[in-house]
Amino acid sequence: MNALARFLSITVAVLLLVVVGKSRWVSNQKPLHALSGATWVVEQIEGRAVTADPPELVLDPIKGVVSGFTGVNRLHGQFYLKGNTITFGVIATTRRAGTEQAMNTELRFLNMLEQVSIWRLHNDHLEFLRDAVVLLRFGRKL
Repeated sequence: MNALARFLSITVAVLLLVVVGKSRWVSNQKPLHALSGATWVVEQIEGRAVTADPPELVLDPIKGVVSGFTGVNRLHGQFYLKGNTITFGVIATTRRAGTEQAMNTELRFLNMLEQVSIWRLHNDHLEFLRDAVVLLRFGRKL
């Protein structure tokens, strides 16, 4: 019995370390359910509609990984959640060229990702804000 108790104690300790280790990415479970499993398509950048080749994001809160499409290039990077705050780490992109309009949209989109500090769900849309100003508005891709 002593060996079984020791084994169970070690197993519980390892599981706690894993859970605590992942807590640096997510401070509570609400963001996991709200952000996971969806592709988010940009509808607006600073209140202006994006009509052609809109950027898309897929957020994995458990791993703290973001991937997607800028409208021209693929992207991949890290993000950090704590409650309703969100920050993005380094975002890497491929290096394809596009039309002038598409490249301008890509630049505006990537610049906004660097500036966001808050996320919220509003009328089934994902919004990224800075100082109560909506910088990016996303809809779920169907």
